[in-house]
Amino acid sequence: MKNNFLSFINELLTEFISGLPDLSSLVIILVTFTAWAFLCAKVSAYLKTKRALKTGYTRKTYHFLVFISAAVINLIFGFTGVCLFGIIVSCFIFYALIRRKTSGLYLALARENDHPNSALYIIIPYFSTLSGGILINYFFPDLVIIGYLICGVADASGEVIGTMFGKHTFKVRILNIHRSVKSLEGSGSVFIFSFLIYTLYSIIAFQSLDIGMIAWILLSGLIVTFVEILTPKGFDNLTIQIIAVLVYQNLIL
Repeated sequence: MKNNFLSFINELLTEFISGLPDLSSLVIILVTFTAWAFLCAKVSAYLKTKRALKTGYTRKTYHFLVFISAAVINLIFGFTGVCLFGIIVSCFIFYALIRRKTSGLYLALARENDHPNSALYIIIPYFSTLSGGILINYFFPDLVIIGYLICGVADASGEVIGTMFGKHTFKVRILNIHRSVKSLEGSGSVFIFSFLIYTLYSIIAFQSLDIGMIAWILLSGLIVTFVEILTPKGFDNLTIQIIAVLVYQNLIL
């Protein structure tokens, strides 16, 4: 087990290093990524501190921006580019955690109803995002965009729509491990956006869709939705990335 883990880490490092550009290009990339990561953080902080939006909106604004950025960067720069961007974003997040309530980004990410564990529910999703991104890059390098888009858009839409329109709520409880309150509106949004993303991705990949494929896409969207509902709080950035790719590979391809 230990040797397998070390081999896994070694392969990741080898792939990361092999994708590094020359020094001058690397500097330009790092400066660009840092400027963009700063802008993402400032937008989310502005919406919270200046526009007084609910944390459900500002947290998912940042979530959306980071995941969409990762998808675009992966298309252009591959695994190494995503890692570099991830390192920079990590610096902003941990700086916000150190500053706590004096940080606009922290305020944008820290849900009031998570108090006194607000910081914990920033850290857990962070590591869930990190581990999910690494795993799908390693095992499904050709389908990582699906994982990023489903998690970044469909999952984010659930909290935003749920916060805005969630009137029909239901409680989810699995033993004593997972307790949460969801809404039909939020879960419905996760399903709709999952379906749309799978559909558009498939049209681009296959140029056409038949009835059978549409049925599998519907099933895939339902699976992602149920995973989002059932995953313990903070871990859905891991489970959704992995399941989104797995169901696409096994049901749609």
